[in-house]
Amino acid sequence: MSLIILIFVLIIALILRKRQFDTLSKRMLLAFVILWGVVLSLSTLGLFDLYTPSSFALFLLVLNVVMFSLGFCVVKTSHYSQPFSADSICPLMEKIYRSKLFLPILIISTIVSVTFFRVVQSTFNQYGSLADLRVDYYENTLFGKSFLLINNVLLEPMETLCLPVFAYMFFFKRDWRLFLLTVFLFTHASLSGGRFGYLRIIAAVVFMGFCLISDKKTWKKRVTSTMLAAVGFFLVVGIVTAMRSGSTKMDSDSTVEALYEYGVAPVTAFDHSLKNNYVHQIGGYKYGGLTGSSILSLSYSIFNKIGVYIHQPIVDLIELKQETYFYVSPNRAWNALYTSVLYFYLDGGILGVILIPFILGMIMRWLINRLYRYRTWPFIVIVSYFFHVMIRSITDFNFATAFPLITIIVLYYLGVRSSYIKPASKV
Repeated sequence: MSLIILIFVLIIALILRKRQFDTLSKRMLLAFVILWGVVLSLSTLGLFDLYTPSSFALFLLVLNVVMFSLGFCVVKTSHYSQPFSADSICPLMEKIYRSKLFLPILIISTIVSVTFFRVVQSTFNQYGSLADLRVDYYENTLFGKSFLLINNVLLEPMETLCLPVFAYMFFFKRDWRLFLLTVFLFTHASLSGGRFGYLRIIAAVVFMGFCLISDKKTWKKRVTSTMLAAVGFFLVVGIVTAMRSGSTKMDSDSTVEALYEYGVAPVTAFDHSLKNNYVHQIGGYKYGGLTGSSILSLSYSIFNKIGVYIHQPIVDLIELKQETYFYVSPNRAWNALYTSVLYFYLDGGILGVILIPFILGMIMRWLINRLYRYRTWPFIVIVSYFFHVMIRSITDFNFATAFPLITIIVLYYLGVRSSYIKPASKV
């Protein structure tokens, strides 16, 4: 089965490679298809005693990849798709990180993030394990009631804005501002005691180095820097994995197993959701209410302000995911992560897995075309953010709350309407 999946995904990748794509679109889509192909193939091998998924679950997951790719392909290549180079990126990024507004906000965000990180350190010293600390974090008792507002209004949006700047400076401009960005991003990524915050940093580095910049003169530097970043990511994940079990010494075997589980176990979990009829457990299909929960959450919050309270479908799913523990292997309990396809399936069954990824693929390609047309920092941030959503789709659907949507809307407005922006000329 794993060989069949791998061959099928490779055929898709070869077809995409032959199509007339702009460089950015081709690299982003190939990364998405190959990542899913590797994960699905590994899921059939039963390594580390993980249970293998059913043929029906694998069919739905492959169908998701195919439909996203088709939706991506039906949007025509932009007339403005002249490749980006280091020379074209530098003026955009320098204008941002040298601006009088960006630096003070970054300093404030770093101070706030470091302050919260010190709470993490003291709590870890008290508990001796990140596992107990994460319970406090998700129960919103670790930092106090004000943290949720500060995180959603300041830290999360600032992280989204900073990641492309950090990735650019990581490759091309290493000075004290890079140190400040590193402190902010890594302390913020550490606040939950999890690993996915670091994955977001790596996704930004990959996006900047290999997806966005098509400059042959700098490819050796980008390869070397990305390999160093990957090694750093492995070390950080190793340390976090050890701290989750109450140790401070990294074990490479445990780190490899943890990375494998977080890539493959969501596939097993998705199969569990099918076998245990999660559709019935959340009260039937939600018809877009889960995938579109970021939009619905924003509208519901407006209704709540005027005294009209509407139940959000996403609440039922979050409760089910968080409270339902099951085994993905004889000795490994699991919850929360089921791949993004769970949302699509609970929204409309097989039809949802056909239509929703197709629409998302179209939206992703359309945003890339916007980036090529306007060539501005806000659109670099938007596409970088959704590249991370594409990568995270192997574990979860990472665009389900209102605050990221608000950030994207503001960035889109700035990217199109700001007076200093002039659309790029057609090629």
